[in-house]
Amino acid sequence: MKKSILGGMAALGLIIMTLGQAAGGEQWLSYRSQSDPAQAGITTRTAALDAVKSAEETPKPPAGAGEVVFFKWAAPAAKDGVVWMAVGDGGAKLYVDGNCDGKLSDDTAINRQNNAQGGGGFPLVRILFPGEDGPVAYHVNINYYGGSGFTKLVVAPAGWYQGDVEIDGQKMRCVLLDYNANGTFNDVSDNPQECDRIGVSPTGGPVRPLGKYVQAEGALYLANAASDGAWVDFEKAGEMPLGAVKVKDGMTSISFNGQLGYVTYAPEDGMVMMPAGKWRVDAWAMERRDKSNLKWIMNATSPRKPEAFELNEGGEVAVDSGEPVIATVTAGSGGGTYVFQESLKGRSGESISLALESGTLPPPRLRIKNADGTYDELMTFKYG
Repeated sequence: MKKSILGGMAALGLIIMTLGQAAGGEQWLSYRSQSDPAQAGITTRTAALDAVKSAEETPKPPAGAGEVVFFKWAAPAAKDGVVWMAVGDGGAKLYVDGNCDGKLSDDTAINRQNNAQGGGGFPLVRILFPGEDGPVAYHVNINYYGGSGFTKLVVAPAGWYQGDVEIDGQKMRCVLLDYNANGTFNDVSDNPQECDRIGVSPTGGPVRPLGKYVQAEGALYLANAASDGAWVDFEKAGEMPLGAVKVKDGMTSISFNGQLGYVTYAPEDGMVMMPAGKWRVDAWAMERRDKSNLKWIMNATSPRKPEAFELNEGGEVAVDSGEPVIATVTAGSGGGTYVFQESLKGRSGESISLALESGTLPPPRLRIKNADGTYDELMTFKYG
């Protein structure tokens, strides 16, 4: 099993780490699979495959399969980094190179479960990747979509690893996901959509993008993981370069992600000390009290790929995330009915939600006035 450095984390404001070492080195996880991973709280991306062009060299189809459409799924653990698939009988039969030998001639047909016109899903598919100690099982859900001038196969991971681990003398639950749907479990990228996911906490969640650093219960650790997901290990992070990030007043938490991992901090006096490197703001929260002393809580989620910033060792960077927040109203009509929708956006395009510490938010109000003032109404929205 090939190792990949995934990283570790540092406590707020400390230059030299004093974290304890995980016991036992490599700590083995258990493999789980099911046809609907969402029922177990597992969500990942999918791999949408286009049909292979006719001029490209393809494997020999299974005997008696008739005319088939070929697809190839990029999976680094497979032979030549590809798992071949084919769809025949108008999308009713699926062929998968389940033993990763680069051929389809020795694979039997999998019948579609949903015979809806234009596409459908197949039973849970097992793929055996070659491993140092023998074949390694991996499961996927596969759906076929086809129509006039449109053919696509969608592959979704249906297997993951989980188990109890010990970190710094504490028992934790660890969950490891192949988030980017390529058959391996230790992918790290500057783009969080291309990172796999790990969760390390008393409950195993939430899962966060994998990177050099892994944060568990607020502490920062280095970690290794097997590419097939079978084990992880955690160790002291040691000394690391830090920099300072200045945030807006009133911010109570802020999260960053990048190739270094995913970290969350509670700012102190508007500052965060964190590992130097390239980061993006992923989420933040602020609190304000109104004139009645009611506490309002604002939570923000950054757009899909926010702008990155570089934090140098000993340097300081100010991030723009936070107030002001812009409220917008969109209107649509159809069948004589008008529909209005309110949304809040942050200065960097974040999606914003508001909540009261206790009680229910008052419904928003909307004023509509025409150009000459002959129509002027103030309306209150209703919940439900």
